[in-house]
Amino acid sequence: MAEATCTAAEVAEKVGCNPIFAKNRLLQLADRGKLCKKLKGRTWGFRSLEKEK
Repeated sequence: MAEATCTAAEVAEKVGCNPIFAKNRLLQLADRGKLCKKLKGRTWGFRSLEKEK
């Protein structure tokens, strides 16, 4: 997988929610196969599936 394009904190800032809520929701979406996820250190990064192709 290529490098992740955004973190949960960046998503939370854009949509105006709590970073922990954003992380949990993004992890759920990744587990359902709608996003790609990658753990680097202690930070989760997320990537759209369209960018994988």
